[in-house]
Order: sequence, then structure tokens, then C-alpha cells
Amino acid sequence: MDILTRLKEFKKTRKLTFEQIATKTNISESTIKSWFRNGTLPDINDLITICKAFDEPITYFLADETTTVFILNKKQQNLLELYESMDINTQNISIKILELLSGAQNGENPTDTV
Repeated sequence: MDILTRLKEFKKTRKLTFEQIATKTNISESTIKSWFRNGTLPDINDLITICKAFDEPITYFLADETTTVFILNKKQQNLLELYESMDINTQNISIKILELLSGAQNGENPTDTV
């Protein structure tokens, strides 16, 4: 589903008027109407504004049905960034360490998995 179709669905399912969207987002009503009439797409800043105003993740408009989206907290984001900065060998070692730690927390004997 494309962005414009999702935007139309968003408006319909929430039973919103153009005026309500404009008021809540501070985007002009004429701009919003032009998206629907002319098939023009909102820019990313307008999408972000809509998402913030209506408490929706940006992925609501950007992800399709085949996309799996994970929302990460700050610690998870930091861990992922750290992992991505590692070379492949260090990544593999890190995964093994995490698997061992996870097994130990689940009552497994870490020496059984080595």
C-alpha cells in the first residue's frame, strides 16, 4: 500500500475531516486537500508532523505489508549501532557470548554449549 492510500485510510478510519487534521498538525488545510485531490505526496516533514500529532509511528505510512518493523528503545538502538560498528569476527564472537549468557540465564550450563 502506498503512502497516499495509507493517508486516505488513516483519515477514513479515524473519521477525520481535513480541518481536524490541519488544526491538529498545523499544516494548512489546502495543502492536505491537495494531497487527496492531486495525488501529490506529503513531504517527510509533514508525515512526521502527522505521526507526532496523532501518535502513530512513521512506519504506519512508510512500511508495506511485507515489511517487519521493530521499534527499538534507546539501549537496543545503542547495542545495534555498536554491533554494526564491529568487524565480522567480533560480531560472531559477540553473538556467541550473548548466546552463552542467555543460556546461563535460562538454567543451562554454559559449559554444555561450548
